Formats: sequence, C-alpha cells, structure tokens
Amino acid sequence: MTFTERALGQSPNPSGWRKVDAVRVSYDRMAQAANLGAYSRSEIWAVTKRALHCMKINGTAQLILQTLVFRTFEDDWKTGARPIVWQQNAALARSAGLAISNNTVRSALASLAQHGLITYQDSANCRRSGSRAADGSVKFAYGIDLTILVARYEELRAMAELHEAEHAQWVECRTAVHKLRRQIPAHCQSAASQQLSGRWSQFKARYEWISRVVGRSNKAPLELLKRARRAYSTLLRHIQIAMLSNAQNKYNDASATDFGCLLETTTHPNSVSCNDERNRAEARSTDLHTDDGYAVEKTAYENYEGESGAVESDLQTPKQKIFVQTVLNACPEMLDYGQITNWRDLIEVAAQIRGTLGISPQAWHEARAAMGAAAAAIAIAIIVQKSAAGLVREPGGYLRGMTAKVAGGDLHLEKTLHGLIADHENQRYSSAHVSRGLVARAATPWRPETMPRLL
Repeated sequence: MTFTERALGQSPNPSGWRKVDAVRVSYDRMAQAANLGAYSRSEIWAVTKRALHCMKINGTAQLILQTLVFRTFEDDWKTGARPIVWQQNAALARSAGLAISNNTVRSALASLAQHGLITYQDSANCRRSGSRAADGSVKFAYGIDLTILVARYEELRAMAELHEAEHAQWVECRTAVHKLRRQIPAHCQSAASQQLSGRWSQFKARYEWISRVVGRSNKAPLELLKRARRAYSTLLRHIQIAMLSNAQNKYNDASATDFGCLLETTTHPNSVSCNDERNRAEARSTDLHTDDGYAVEKTAYENYEGESGAVESDLQTPKQKIFVQTVLNACPEMLDYGQITNWRDLIEVAAQIRGTLGISPQAWHEARAAMGAAAAAIAIAIIVQKSAAGLVREPGGYLRGMTAKVAGGDLHLEKTLHGLIADHENQRYSSAHVSRGLVARAATPWRPETMPRLL
C-alpha cells in the first residue's frame, strides 16, 4: 500500500500504529505495575513453559518465546530493570534455529501478545532498538517487553498446576478404560468357554454400546472417560457376580449331595439335623392340638398358587392347610423384610431375600418346582428364622435338603411351623417366669376373622 492510499484513509490501520484492543491494554497496564526481582529468569521460564501446554500455542511461537527469554540477561529480571529484547524478526528466527519468513515471526509474536505473554515497549516510529553499557546494564531499549511474565507468574503457575492435575486424571482414566476394555471381553470369553449360564449376550451388547459412545479413548475428553470408566466398572461387576453365582451353584450342589441339610453346631443336642429338628417340632406342637383354635386352622384350606407364570405345585404329600399369619407367627423375622398380608406378598418377599441368604436361583427354582411357590416361600421363611437363631449354616444346602425330602413325603412344613411357635411360647414363658416369678398363660392362638383371600 502506498503512502498516498494510507493518507486517504484506505488502509485498515491509517495511523500506522500497532493494533490495540482491550485485552492488550489490560496486559500493558499489568506489565507496568509489575515488581521485578522476586523470581529469577530460570524460574519464570520454567513456569511459563508449563503453562504453554494448556494455552494451545503452536510450536513456532513457543520457540520464539524461548528465544526471547534467553536473549535477556539475568540482571534484566531484577529490581530497577526491564527484560526487553530489541532483535529484529529475521534475527529472532535465526536465533531460534527456524527457517521461517518475517511474516511467520510476526504472526507468532501477535499470537504471544494476544495470549498475554509479551507486550511492546515502542519507540516513536515503532522500531526496535537498544544499547547496553559495558557492565551489561541496559541504557535504553525499545522492543518486546517480557515483564508481563513476572506479573502473571502466580496465574501461570496455577494454570499449569490445574492443567497437569487434569492431565494426570485423564491419563489415569484412559488407562483404567483400556484395562476394562480388555478385562470385560476376557471374562465373557472365559464364561463362554465354560458354558456358564448368564445374560452374556446382554453384557456383550452393553459393552459394545459403551465402546461406540466412547470411541477412541486417546481422543475422548476427561468427563466422557469418567462416565465410561463408571459404566465399564459396573458392567464388569455384574459379569463377575454372574460368574460367581455359577460357582456358588456348583458348590451348593456338592454340599447338598454330600451333607444334605447343614446346621450350625450348638449346645442343643436336638439341633444337629433336619430330622431331629422336625421331631422336636412334632413333640412341641402336641400341646397346640388341644386348643380349639388349632381345630379351626386344621379345617381351613388355602390354595398354594404362585405368581403368574410360576411353577405349579405338585406335592406327592397331602395338601397342607396353613394360614399366612401362622407362618408369620412362627417366623417373625420375615416381617423385617417387608409388609406381608397374603401369600403373594410372602412369595415376593421370599424371592427378594433369596439372594441375600446365598440361595442360588437354581435351588429356588427347584424348590418351587418340587413343592410349589407358596410352600417354597414357607421354606424360605423357616430358613430365615432358623438362620437368625444360629441353627442354619448353609441356607442353600438347607433348602436343597428340604426339596429332596418332598419326593419321599418326609417334608412337614406345618409341623415345623408349629414347632417354631412352641419355641416362641416357651421362650416367653421362661422370660416371664424369671422376671415375675409367675407362670404365664399361653397366648390365645390366632383365628382369622374371615377366610383368607385365595391367590
């Protein structure tokens, strides 16, 4: 552009002065107020170099800035001096070891000024010049001022520390995602080779969906990697639970075959086996037979039907006549797991706490197939009550032992329930006798006001 065109106002910068905006003005004011002498040149460059990684400045600009910093003397960063570099653009490129044009250097300097890493100390004609004395001190200097690095030292250090912490967290999450991406297929492959039962197709579909969302982990942002890590970890935990469930099923099968019903060793000689437990229940339930309420319960009938789609009852023994309230009176521990008012509630609660007891789905299914949904729920209630008393050591093996007795007609749930009720009555009698010195009368047996609702 000719001087005539610039004089006529056709230039984008008619004044011929350096472009000025609010950002550069704020950095100029910050540099003018800086106090030098607190940090050495090497300390300032170390912090600045760390901060450059999070400011997205290209490599050329970084090399130019490094050249500017080390073109100054150490005394230029002390109190009373200013670190100013007055080399021309071509000389800066040669000092940086770059074979680039003046325009490229000018663009790099503009980028550094825009990011607040350099300011300008201009002469009247915007030309760079300067002179040093024999001792190395600056007589006068016009050019690129690096004082802003001292003014922003704490800011740049905080910026660098935050970026490094986020980067370390990103590396940790990426490593964890890489590890989980290898572990999950390995677990699924192992389960397939062992032909384990489980929702392996669903697990695989879930894994593939998460992988599609994340994409390449080395390009994923930190928040996405965090979400992927949580999702992969949850999926791996479900896969491991499924594999452990298969192992528990095999262990329960072996325990039930070898030992039948496993009970905890106690000080009571009659609490060693299921048969002894049943005999004790029969002996203690004879006192209840004399009560009129027992006759009412014996003449009542409730239909044992499970939930929709449940396994139908196919007992070879005669149908047992038991009220839900009788089960709750014998097994009050069941009330801690939910509200139970009918057979449907009892079956649902039993199905929910089955896993808590360590009973496998296969053992629960076999019990329902052998004795019916309601009878299986009663068996779970008995196991819960005896486990709370410390009589049952392996609930899964105990349930399988009860299931095995169905075929021979040796399972008598009603007698076991009345035996538990008798135990409760004896405990109340003993406690009342000790505390008051009086014999407590037996509680009136429960009698339903109306017939229970059939499921």
